[in-house]
Amino acid sequence: MWNKSPVELRLDNACVDVWRSRIDLSAAKISEYRSMLCEEELKRTEKFTFPNKQEEYVVTRGLLRSALALVLKEDPASFSFKYSESSKPYLTTEVDRQAVAFNVSHSHGQALVAISLDRKLGVDIEKIRAEVEYEKLAERFFSKAEHKALMQCTETERVAAFFATWTRKEAFVKAVGKGIAFGLSEFDVNVDANEPPKMLHTRWDANDVNNWHMASIESVNSHMATVVADGRAFKLRLWQ
Repeated sequence: MWNKSPVELRLDNACVDVWRSRIDLSAAKISEYRSMLCEEELKRTEKFTFPNKQEEYVVTRGLLRSALALVLKEDPASFSFKYSESSKPYLTTEVDRQAVAFNVSHSHGQALVAISLDRKLGVDIEKIRAEVEYEKLAERFFSKAEHKALMQCTETERVAAFFATWTRKEAFVKAVGKGIAFGLSEFDVNVDANEPPKMLHTRWDANDVNNWHMASIESVNSHMATVVADGRAFKLRLWQ
């Protein structure tokens, strides 16, 4: 259940906090978010050809900075992000000697920001689109077991199952920090959109399955979203 974002919030490594926002905000709010961005982010904004893509980026980055400012009690414009070798942003700021973990995602009018402590963290949101050639994508990117399970779904279930599987896998590779290049077929997740998401198998270490936990994120009807984190099981806190 989504709750109004609190005035103050203490991060807890037993929790993953997720904020959501629409992209179609007022011009004043988008301008406010834009004013928070650093020079590098502003330059990246200009690389997007279409205005709606620029707004998606500005709102998502502004939402991230606002959420970080809330939990870290700092000016949202003050954050200076560093980047890993795989271009995943991170902060050197710590809370109780624990690193601040965060990840963002946006899709067709919706933005999500996930924050926690001392974890590898990934989040993904996708709009459910029946026109996508999901069977071809599943055959190309999913594991053989996932593709077989997907094709065993009824036609009415298959679109939702594809996007459930895609967000689960995308959130995981984002948590690892490797992106799709990591190899989406190197691990298995469950495909049933009506079941809680979970890791089923990893090719590199069978025991690593137990180190990862997933949760579906309640979203609008036309979207599906998943958050993934390593370590112990977490409580999901949803803010808007």
